[in-house]
Amino acid sequence: MPGKPKSEEIKKLIIEAKQAGETDRVVAARFHVSQGTVSNIYKRWREERTVKRRRGSGRPRKTTHEQARLLVRQVKKDPFMTAVQMAQYERDHLNVNISDRTARRILANAALPARTQVQGLSDQILNAFLNPKILVDLYLLPAYVGTSTLLDSQPYR
Repeated sequence: MPGKPKSEEIKKLIIEAKQAGETDRVVAARFHVSQGTVSNIYKRWREERTVKRRRGSGRPRKTTHEQARLLVRQVKKDPFMTAVQMAQYERDHLNVNISDRTARRILANAALPARTQVQGLSDQILNAFLNPKILVDLYLLPAYVGTSTLLDSQPYR
């Protein structure tokens, strides 16, 4: 597994030392890197004439940074949004088809908690437990008055 990337300044100093005729072992000891690192840096310099890092490889992002920022802003407006709802919001409003796992990853990168829906609870009951105002409204509805054990029970003494 690769280590921490070396700065361009250190790479330039390594190249200068190698061009001055120093061995890989001496250069590695001076800059506290491995001999393989010295060899790779100098080889790349000979082949490409640059010490800059290559652009990262891998799968491209599904969302742009702006789209991710909009999703984070939406979640800050409605903190009880689940990951599935966030993915649906992206599909409906931003025309980007992302998975709920991608939505969770975006929130994790923004240091926000990713919510998942509790299995077996209806949306109305789940929202009631997450939002105290809705919970009070549920128990104060005329259909529920008189049948709720919470309202009919004696208060604690």
